[in-house]
Amino acid sequence: MRTRTKRIWAIVMILGIGVAVLIAARSYIFDRLKETLHEKVRSLNKTDLNIRYDSIYIDWRRNLIMVDKLVVEKDAYDTTCAYPEFISVEKVRIEGFSLLSYLFRKTVSFENVSLMKPHIVMRQASRLLQDSSRGKENGFRLAIDAVHLYGAHFEYTDSAACKPITEVKSTLHALSLAVDAQPGRTPKFSLQAVQLDSTTVELPDEFYTLRVKALAADLKKGTLRLDTLKVSPHHPKLAFGRKKGFETDRLEGVVPFLNLSGLKLRYVDTFAIEAKSASVQTFMKIFRDKRLPDKKKVTLLPLPQLRKLPFGISIDSLRLVKSYISYEEFQVEAGVPITVFFDDITATVLHLNNDRSLAQGETILKAKCAFMSKGSVELVAVMPWQEEKNCTVEGNLKNFNLENINPLLEPLANMKIESGIMKRLHFKYAYNSTRADGEVALNYENLKVISYKDDEKLEKDKKRKRNRNKDPEDLKKDNLKSFIINAFVIRKNMDESVPEEKRTGTILFYRDTSKSLFNYWWKSVFSGVKAAYNLDKLEALAKKKKK
Repeated sequence: MRTRTKRIWAIVMILGIGVAVLIAARSYIFDRLKETLHEKVRSLNKTDLNIRYDSIYIDWRRNLIMVDKLVVEKDAYDTTCAYPEFISVEKVRIEGFSLLSYLFRKTVSFENVSLMKPHIVMRQASRLLQDSSRGKENGFRLAIDAVHLYGAHFEYTDSAACKPITEVKSTLHALSLAVDAQPGRTPKFSLQAVQLDSTTVELPDEFYTLRVKALAADLKKGTLRLDTLKVSPHHPKLAFGRKKGFETDRLEGVVPFLNLSGLKLRYVDTFAIEAKSASVQTFMKIFRDKRLPDKKKVTLLPLPQLRKLPFGISIDSLRLVKSYISYEEFQVEAGVPITVFFDDITATVLHLNNDRSLAQGETILKAKCAFMSKGSVELVAVMPWQEEKNCTVEGNLKNFNLENINPLLEPLANMKIESGIMKRLHFKYAYNSTRADGEVALNYENLKVISYKDDEKLEKDKKRKRNRNKDPEDLKKDNLKSFIINAFVIRKNMDESVPEEKRTGTILFYRDTSKSLFNYWWKSVFSGVKAAYNLDKLEALAKKKKK
C-alpha cells in the first residue's frame, strides 16, 4: 500500500514540476517576446521605416498579446505623395501561442489573430514590404489557425501622380494560414479557406464600383462560391463616354453567382488557377456612344487576351446559365439609340486555358439563346491554341419574325419590314485577327419592305395642299422606292426552290481591331447577308447621292 502511495506522489510531483517548468518557460518566453518586439521596433526605426504604437499588452496566463493603434509607415521624405505609404491597425489581438510548436518545430504558431480596421496604403513599385522584410536572413515559419480582418481598407495608388488606382474595403476571414520563408528559397504559402464579406472595389480611373456580397473559397474541398457581384458605373450612359473622352463600352449589371469546383491554386514561377468545372450567371447591359471620337485602341481576340494575363488559368468546363446581355449603341446616322438583346443564354466553354507552352488543343464554345426574345440562335465556335490556325464559327438563326428588327432598320436605313419570317439563316466562316471568310445561306418567306422618304422630300409633300389630310404614316412612305425594292432588289420568298447560289452570300469582312469579338462576329455574318443582295452596291449609290 505504501509503495503504491509513493508512486502516486512521485507521479504528482513529476507532473507538478513539469507544469511549473512549462509555466516558467511560457512566462520567460513571453517576457523575451516583449523585449524582442521592442528591440525589433527600435532597429526598424533606424531605417526609413517608422513604427509606432500606443501600447503592447502581453499576458502569459491568458495566452494573449494585444497591440493598440499600430502604425508602420515610410518616412515622409521618401515619397512624393501627400502622405507616405503606411499600414495602420486600430487593434491587434493574438491568442493561443503554442509553446510546444515553437520549441520542437521552430514554428511561431497562434490559434487566432484578429486585426480591427487595418488600413494599407501602397504605391506602384512599392518598397514598403521590401523594407519591412529586411533582417530575415535566418528564415521563419508561421502558422495561424484563424485570421480575421474586420473592416479592412486597402488603397493602391499611382507612384507618379499619387492618384488612387484601386481601393478595396472588406471583412476577411482565413483558416489555417501557413508561411515558410527560408533563406535562398521561394517562400511557401498555404491556406485552407478564405471568406470575404461585403466587399467593395473602387476603380476611379475606369469609372466603376464593384460590390461583392460574399465570396468563400475552400481549398481543401476545392470549391469557390461567389454570391452577387454588382457592376455599377460612376456616370449615366451619355456622361460616361464624355468623361472618358472617346467611344467605349459602358457595362452595367449583376453576376448573381459564380461557382468553381475542383479548384487548385498553384505557384511555381507564376500564380495559376485551375478548376475542373465552373458555372456562372450574368445579366449585363452594354452601351456605346459612337458619336464620340474613336480612340482605335487595339482589342485582342479572346485567347491572345487571356495569354496576356499576369496569372495562369485553366478551366476544363465553364457553363453560362440562363443569362441576359443587351447591347445599345448611339450612332450618328440613326439619331437615336439602337438596342439588340439576347436572353435565355446558355453556353458551355470547354478547355479554357492560357498556357503558352501548349501547342496542341483548342477552346470550344457552344451557345444557345433567344435573339430579341423571338428567334432561336445556336452556334459553335472553335478557337485553336496555335496562333497561326484560323478560328471557326458555325451557327443558325431560326424562326425569326423579321419585323422585330425594325427598331434597328428604321433609324439606320429609313425603311422597315412590313412582313417576313426568317425560317433559317445558316452561317459558317473562318477568321483570324484581321479577316473573316465564309458563307451565309438564307431561307425566308413573305418578305415585304417599306421605304420612307428622306426629310427634304417629306417636307415638300407636307406643304402640298393635296396631302394635307393624308395619314402621317402614309405620307412618310416612298411608294415608288418601295415598289422598286420589292420588285427588283429583294425576293419575296427565298427557299429551297431558289437555286443555292442565289440564296447564298459570301462572307468577307476585315476586322476593326478596336472593336470587340461580338462586333467582329455579327458584322462578318452581315457582310454575307449584304453580299446575297448586292447591298454593297446600293450603299455605294446611297453614299454617292448623299455627297
